[in-house]
Amino acid sequence: NVKATFGGGDDLQIYHDGSNSYIDEVGTGDLIISADNDLKFMDRGNNIMANMNAANSVELYFGGVKKFETTATGIDVTGELEATTLDINGNATFAGDVTLSSATSASPIVEIQNTNVNALSGILRFNKTDATNGSSAGDDIGLIDFKALDSGGNVDVFATILGQVATQASGSEGGRITLSVASHDAELQPGLIIADGNAEDEVDVTIANGAASQTTIAGDLNIQGDALRFTNDAASAIISGYDTLIIGSDSDNDDAADKPIFFYQNGAEIAAVHLTEFTTEVPINVTSATGTTEGGGIDASDAVSISVGTINGEIITTINVDI
Repeated sequence: NVKATFGGGDDLQIYHDGSNSYIDEVGTGDLIISADNDLKFMDRGNNIMANMNAANSVELYFGGVKKFETTATGIDVTGELEATTLDINGNATFAGDVTLSSATSASPIVEIQNTNVNALSGILRFNKTDATNGSSAGDDIGLIDFKALDSGGNVDVFATILGQVATQASGSEGGRITLSVASHDAELQPGLIIADGNAEDEVDVTIANGAASQTTIAGDLNIQGDALRFTNDAASAIISGYDTLIIGSDSDNDDAADKPIFFYQNGAEIAAVHLTEFTTEVPINVTSATGTTEGGGIDASDAVSISVGTINGEIITTINVDI
């Protein structure tokens, strides 16, 4: 085999060893290949494998289709990018869907790590920006779906967290977040809605969905407001205590003034039960909407069940007293 050599010390060598052909630069300096126009690597079928073009970009091809290109701001990748480890220093923008999957981990983790020494945290942000049309009330901003396979092998949504625009007016912006779950028939129903209210700093909360829904509170329920209201379309609302039901104030107040319990129907007061301070006698008075007072004192030695007050001939309430 003949070897072509160039340079004073045979620095550049071109040869064939019987199996492969070589261009070797074995001396000092670099091997430089230059062209006034594009520099291309092609197979025997004239398919481009790599192209270093005069516009300063580098292009890599697979099967004659461009998959990789350098740009003035970074790189463009067409198709799927697979990496065992991907470190991104700086900002990353993805156009289209991004799927993070693991075939080896039973519990894949997506982690936002902040190594900066400060009190701030990482941020997961849903940013909906439309400079042309802006936002409208009811627009979805971000949605988190919780999906899984059902017993039939179908992919269903079992729960969602949805953030929305409630009010888009500049200076009066309001939001809404809804937590929903699939309710027996794979149909999503809202279980918790936190939304902008009707006044400054007002936040309204709606819990559960439908008359059959139940809300369980483990521990104390502290209400900071003027009233606890029960509103529904049924004929009655029930307040019950398993052992002891206490309605009143937990403050140490020796004032003997009336401490009434009011009864409303269709938003109007229809009666009031007045409980006053007592020692050996419990005075109970019931006031109807017309101002009529019925009832009377119960002696401390009594253990009775009484009906207190009437409206149009119907009993307002029954009070069991065991003193």
